[in-house]
Amino acid sequence: MHREISMRPTSAALILSLAAGGANAQDVASATDPQSLLDQFEGLGMAARLEPYESGRQRIRAKVAGVNYALAFYGCLDDMTDCRGMMFTAGFDMAEPVGWEVVNDWNETRVYSRAFIDEEGDPYVQMPVPTAEALSEDEIRRLVDIWESAVIKFTDTIGFERSEDSASAATPAPGQPVASGQPATGATATTPSGRVAPNKAAGAGALGAKDQ
Repeated sequence: MHREISMRPTSAALILSLAAGGANAQDVASATDPQSLLDQFEGLGMAARLEPYESGRQRIRAKVAGVNYALAFYGCLDDMTDCRGMMFTAGFDMAEPVGWEVVNDWNETRVYSRAFIDEEGDPYVQMPVPTAEALSEDEIRRLVDIWESAVIKFTDTIGFERSEDSASAATPAPGQPVASGQPATGATATTPSGRVAPNKAAGAGALGAKDQ
């Protein structure tokens, strides 16, 4: 079987070295086994669940810092198995479009994450992990910490008020959204197309958050 072309190798070496010194730690999860990542997230007290895209691509939907996000798996075989990498993504449904200068400044000054604006003028932040075939507990915790920091800084930058809901809230039941809200569309060349579910939250100039 053929393997799909993976994500753009943005900051690949930096992401791989984010948990320096952890190489000798025991591997507990891998992108080849999404359930293993889900187990680790739940062990960290995060509300999370597996919810594949219609295409079959595996996806974990979760919440951090009061914001819904998705962790999708890439570098997979044609049948969407044996994935090698993954990417965190969170998008925000804004009342007013966010200017390109905000996104450009973010991309120029951030190391691990990147941002873009969709066709509706709404901003997204992503953190790719090009190689995630063997992750220790410490590395997973470090990845989550970096992602949470990026989400907090990004929402502050765009003026989005995060939900006060704790990330350690009870795991949502299968088939139920992490938070209520009407679906909205959103897709880019680096993320699978499909519908997204917004996390409604009050904020200055913001309607809510939507994740892929």
